[in-house]
Amino acid sequence: MPETNWVTLEVKDSQTKNHTIGPVTIWLKKVSNEIWVAYHHTETGDDKSVNQVEVLNWSRWALPDDETQFSFKPIFPNRSVVVKPEYPFSIVKGAKVRVYTRIPVFIRVGLADKPSFVITEIPSVPLLGTWFGTFTEGEMCYWVSTTARRAIDPDIMREWMAVCPIELTNKHQEPLDFDKFCLRVEHLNIYKTDNSLWADETLIIHQGREKYSDIEMKNKLPPEAKGGILLMKPRTPIKKNLAVRSFKLLKDISTWD
Repeated sequence: MPETNWVTLEVKDSQTKNHTIGPVTIWLKKVSNEIWVAYHHTETGDDKSVNQVEVLNWSRWALPDDETQFSFKPIFPNRSVVVKPEYPFSIVKGAKVRVYTRIPVFIRVGLADKPSFVITEIPSVPLLGTWFGTFTEGEMCYWVSTTARRAIDPDIMREWMAVCPIELTNKHQEPLDFDKFCLRVEHLNIYKTDNSLWADETLIIHQGREKYSDIEMKNKLPPEAKGGILLMKPRTPIKKNLAVRSFKLLKDISTWD
C-alpha cells in the first residue's frame, strides 16, 4: 500500500483540495474557520478525475481554531458486519478452522495535530444495513458483499479494505453449518503493513446456534501481518471477552441505504 493513502492534507483559507482512497474521493474546502467536506464514490476506484466541485453536496464544520492540517485515517464501520464464507461448509464438533474476510473501512477526517478530534467519517464504499437475529432479539448491522476465505491471496488486497483473520472452533455436539456470521469489527484494531490493512485476530467458540458464542479479540498484530504497525485503535475498546450470538440465522433479511 502506498504511503500516501493515509495522509495529512494542508488546506489554507480559500483553498480546495481532494484526496482519493480507492473508490472514494474526498474534497476539503477551507472558508475562514470552517472546513467544508464533500465526497464522491466511483464503482471501480479507477475514476479519480471527478472535477465537478460546484455540484458536490458539501457539509460544513465550524472549527474552534484556524486549522489548516487535516488527517485521513481508516477506522472500522460503526456497526457489526454480517459476512458469509466463500463456499458454505460445516464444522464438526472439536474442529477448528481459520478464515479471512475483507471489511471496507470508513475514512475518518480529523485534525492532524489533535488525534482525538473527529470532523466526520466517510464510508470507503456505500454499505447496506441489515438486521441480524430474530424480531425479538437482534441488532442492526451492515451487510458487506465480501466473503470469508480459507486462504488470503495478496492479489485481492485493496487499500480501502482491512483483512480480518477469524479462528472458528465448534464445541457443540452438532455440526456448525457455516453460512454466515456476525463480525464485531467495532472492537478491532487496524494495522498497516507495506501493502495492506489488517485487523486483530478474532477467536470465536461456537456453543450452539441458540446460545451465545465466546469471542476473544487478541488485541495484537496477527502473525500473517509481519512488520505491521498499529494505525488505528478500536472504535469501542473492550477489556474482557464477549459472549454474544455470532451464528444466529438471519430472519427475513432486509437491506436499506
